[in-house]
Amino acid sequence: LKFRLTSKGSTKVFGEVGAFIGFLMSAKQLYPSNPYGENKIDMKEIYAPLDYGASVGLGLLIPIGKEYGMSVSFSENLGLAQVWDNNNGPNINVKTNSLLLKLGFSKSF
Repeated sequence: LKFRLTSKGSTKVFGEVGAFIGFLMSAKQLYPSNPYGENKIDMKEIYAPLDYGASVGLGLLIPIGKEYGMSVSFSENLGLAQVWDNNNGPNINVKTNSLLLKLGFSKSF
């Protein structure tokens, strides 16, 4: 969901609200050369296969001429799912939390 606030100038302020979802495809830990065997360990079993959460952001849409525009926005992903599943160790709460800087370019049709 994206919303815009109108202003008197040509630059527009907009906000973003939504959700994100992520799927675990691979999780391998690479160790330096090991004389006793394999140097890659599959870590997939200790991570959750699904990650999801909420995303919020704020940005600017800057027109370049009549047909083009550039956008700059900041957003934050706030994870709701526990992504680390260590049944044999301490109970630690690990969730996704990321701050994003996004640059965009647009053309009117």
